[in-house]
Amino acid sequence: MAGAPVPLQACLWGLARAFRNEHPDLKVVCTDVGQQVGIGLAMQPHIWKVEQELAIREGQMEAGTEILAPRLIEVSASEVSPGGKPLAFSENASFVITGGLGALGLIFAKWLADGGAKHIALVSRSGRPPADCRMAFKRLASKVSVHTADISSLEDVKKMMGSLAKQGMPPVQGIIHAAGSLSDRMVVDLEQAHLKEVLAPKVQGTLNLHDAASGLALEFFALFSSVAALLGTPAQGNYCAANAFLDAFASHRRDHALPAVSIQWGPWAEVGMAARAGTSEVSIARIEASKGLAAMEAILASSPRLRTGTVCVARIKWKALMGQLPRVPPFLSRFAASASSAKAMPVGNYTLDDVKALVVGSLTDVLGNDDFDINTPLMEIGLDSLAGVEFRNRLQGSMEGLELSPTLMFDYPTVPDLIDYIWTQVGPVEDDDLAASGGPMVGGAVGEQLAFAGQSCRNPGGCSNHPGDFWRTLVSGQDTSSDLPSDRWDMDAFYDPDMDAPGKTHVRKGHFVVGIDQFDGEFFGVKEAEQRSMDPHQWLTLEISYDALVASGFTKETMNNLDCGVYVGCATLGGLSPDIPAAGPFTNIGYSYSGLSGRVSHTLSFRGPCFTIDTACSST
Repeated sequence: MAGAPVPLQACLWGLARAFRNEHPDLKVVCTDVGQQVGIGLAMQPHIWKVEQELAIREGQMEAGTEILAPRLIEVSASEVSPGGKPLAFSENASFVITGGLGALGLIFAKWLADGGAKHIALVSRSGRPPADCRMAFKRLASKVSVHTADISSLEDVKKMMGSLAKQGMPPVQGIIHAAGSLSDRMVVDLEQAHLKEVLAPKVQGTLNLHDAASGLALEFFALFSSVAALLGTPAQGNYCAANAFLDAFASHRRDHALPAVSIQWGPWAEVGMAARAGTSEVSIARIEASKGLAAMEAILASSPRLRTGTVCVARIKWKALMGQLPRVPPFLSRFAASASSAKAMPVGNYTLDDVKALVVGSLTDVLGNDDFDINTPLMEIGLDSLAGVEFRNRLQGSMEGLELSPTLMFDYPTVPDLIDYIWTQVGPVEDDDLAASGGPMVGGAVGEQLAFAGQSCRNPGGCSNHPGDFWRTLVSGQDTSSDLPSDRWDMDAFYDPDMDAPGKTHVRKGHFVVGIDQFDGEFFGVKEAEQRSMDPHQWLTLEISYDALVASGFTKETMNNLDCGVYVGCATLGGLSPDIPAAGPFTNIGYSYSGLSGRVSHTLSFRGPCFTIDTACSST
């Protein structure tokens, strides 16, 4: 294709692939626009109606504008390397492996040695090989040296490359860039530190190696990318971005007549990041070391003849994978037929037992076990953000026509809640349902009488918490003020009769609710760590809401899935101490206005709107 990709911009393509799978409800399009093509053409809706990724180029001579879209094709090892001759590495050359003390680095060091390489340099940030590695090096018929370098530092890389010659090693003929790092987060949660940690070794490291290798007669420059860049693994947007850069950089080098290939590896058996993370093999089986090495040999043997600088080596189970994806991306369309049998019956042909089996089965597959109580909230049984995306995608891919929100775990926090919701979406359509939805509503709002079905309150001054006592206190004019309780804060430390003293209070009395610290988090399913990160207003709001519903005749069970809205008036927040605790995973929602109403709606499993409204004094 005319006009090679700009590698740094390719990071956005990798990030977008992950974001699409995290948020299938949004349409995310990446368009590579050539220098001669106006941006207006790229913004035409019909251009990206079907495709998610496009390259637009001005045609040559009489040819018109070209609109190109990527497609994945399958190639066998025999097609990649016809003839099957084993590689032989020169004895009078050196070979560099970054990430050299990692499991994959060591595997490829032995592979190079078995292929005849006599001089192998392993580059690592630590530079300290384990004792068993040192013994393994001695068994090789090669000189293996270990070099300490931060691959993201150009100074370190140049110093490392220069040290090879000083040690009497011959010129470098091959580089394997296997260094990498993980810092998994959903795209919306990524911060600069998460991006830097993952991008630095792959992006800056590759640029540094490219710079340091300038002028060398390299036989190969192999970049170890990941299948994550191809598929857009949820919660690995930064990792997808980093590896997409490697893929584009390989094309960039080839466009300048320099050797390069980027290999999108699937997970390896027993070694590598996937093995350490314990990833499942439901949709992508792990590569045996012997098969991975054979693929590497075939790729390097035919690298100059490859039509592209990027090759994916992975054992993908297409049926299972397509079932997990929220929708089949166009670039995988050639494999869609393999997934056709993974799609279940269309909406209306399910039984309730079908839905139960699919939900429980999908959850078991994602968790890797069936040792869970279906009535326990999904997040408490181990479904984190990444697993939650996989779970949602599995369900959505298994049921034709089913659309599930990215907030699935919050909207339907338990298995029964989720089953009930999905059943309303995919179950048989009754005649009454058709009649009810047969036409638009006519007229304005329906007038209905309202009634207070239940009330609850918390009273100051030692009064009981019964609404009747609250009324009697108001009528009698009783003064409920008291001195500051000793368990609130140190009054002497904050009192100052001067009203203008900063950070001080000029009063010693107030109207204080008793027992504010006696919130029963276990009863409401709130873990201790989360309870510590909640403003006491949330404790009280949850208790009072529950008491009011019980007073109106509801039980904890009948509140579940109730079509009930939560509306809270609140003007200020302030806990038992003037300081908000150190930021943690629960702090944001625990000290937010939206958390007041949202906490009630989520904890009691309501199915209605929730709003916290600040109208100043009338909210307090």
